[in-house]
Amino acid sequence: MTLFAQPPNATAAITARAIFFVVEADRSQLTELAERLRDGRLTPNVGAVRSLAEAPAAFGPNAPPASGKTIIQVTEGW
Repeated sequence: MTLFAQPPNATAAITARAIFFVVEADRSQLTELAERLRDGRLTPNVGAVRSLAEAPAAFGPNAPPASGKTIIQVTEGW
């Protein structure tokens, strides 16, 4: 079974805005982002770094608010 990205199912009764977009990896853009990270022109807003085991709690309904992105560390030493 093949799954394709589809726009969200939003109706007028919902009081939220839905935005649909698809991201395609582009090697030259990813290279540019890596260079900006290395030379300090781009600084990520990291709020917390959690282990893979902590991922469910990090994004669960009782998760404490983070003042930036929550990063899930999949391997040790990074």
